[in-house]
Amino acid sequence: MKERFASFLVAYNRIILIIFIVLALACSALIPFVNINKDMTKYLPADSDMRRGLDLMEAEFGREDASTLMVMFDDLSTNAQRLAIREELAALPDQSLPEATLT
Repeated sequence: MKERFASFLVAYNRIILIIFIVLALACSALIPFVNINKDMTKYLPADSDMRRGLDLMEAEFGREDASTLMVMFDDLSTNAQRLAIREELAALPDQSLPEATLT
């Protein structure tokens, strides 16, 4: 079986090369028609924490294409912890925070 396959490749090497060149040209010609989904939030489930946070950010700030930094922390179970982190972030220059919406 291997010998038959090897002899086929050797016998028809030019045809195989032409087929691959034609396929490569066809693929390169179709590149402009490829749609890229840059909005990764489309893949998030509706009930995820990340989705709820992004929805809250959009409600507070609107839909902006400006530079955004999302900061996430694990296990901020008390409001005191959340407020301490919020105060640290508020002390940073050139930033804005949404109104306190601690839950």
